[in-house]
Amino acid sequence: RRTLTAVVVAAAVGFAALGALAAGCSDSGDEITVDSTTTESTTTAASTTTTTESTTTESTPTTLDDDAAIRELHEYYVVDFAAGDEREAPLEERIDELKAIAMDPLLTRGIESRTARESKGEYLVNPGGDSNLIEIAIDSETALVSDCYLDRAVLYSAEDEVLIPADNEHEVVELLYMKVNEQWFVSDFYVGGDELCDPNDYS
Repeated sequence: RRTLTAVVVAAAVGFAALGALAAGCSDSGDEITVDSTTTESTTTAASTTTTTESTTTESTPTTLDDDAAIRELHEYYVVDFAAGDEREAPLEERIDELKAIAMDPLLTRGIESRTARESKGEYLVNPGGDSNLIEIAIDSETALVSDCYLDRAVLYSAEDEVLIPADNEHEVVELLYMKVNEQWFVSDFYVGGDELCDPNDYS
């Protein structure tokens, strides 16, 4: 059991792209508790919403398969999935890609942020984040991943003006992953304030 404080940083562009921030979010000091004993998760597929309640009475031993699956999903999510030019893919396509790997609350935030950008004509251009894993802590059907991360996304206006530039320093971020029906999903993304880090320490 681990308690985090989620600090929403409105200027973190790529975190918005990844679903960490919803349009109109403000700073939050809420306590977020990662508890693997009882989890309620919502996954959305194309046009249907399925609610899955998973209760674990015994701690499931961590396997190498779980570790490898989380590493693969994490790398894809923060590097490959984050990469791209939003002008080149329809909104529906980007949302479908997110639905395949994410669950609430991150899924809903990701859909809302993408829809808000589309409605204003704004778009992200991102070569992909720079991921440097710090730690993976797996507890049964939940996992917390710490990363020394550089956000390279640039947010442009409908007139092609830079609204928010890419970051120029790495900072510590934490992601929550959850396992549903033997498949891992990204569930939440925490920006830990201004805690900077050196990627060379984890390469």
